[in-house]
Amino acid sequence: MDYADPVRIELWVEDVRPSQFTIVYEMFDGEQVASRAGTDPQTQQAVEFLRSPQGLTLMLCLGLLVTLLLFMLCSSIGGAISAALLSKRKH
Repeated sequence: MDYADPVRIELWVEDVRPSQFTIVYEMFDGEQVASRAGTDPQTQQAVEFLRSPQGLTLMLCLGLLVTLLLFMLCSSIGGAISAALLSKRKH
């Protein structure tokens, strides 16, 4: 089995503060940076909020709202199609 060329990954700690730190990595394809990402403290805070009971409640309410809107939209479209088909049959 023939594998592709190896990929070099560099990983480092960019910022250290009380109770938080930022890790950044770069993935190289040859000498060119192919990808760069890091752990942003604001992103970590958002993820921690979504893992909390309040975040779960928020996600549940938003999911229910989207589901309600989707059902209303599908019902309206179905009703409009049905009305259009039934009105053509009567004439």
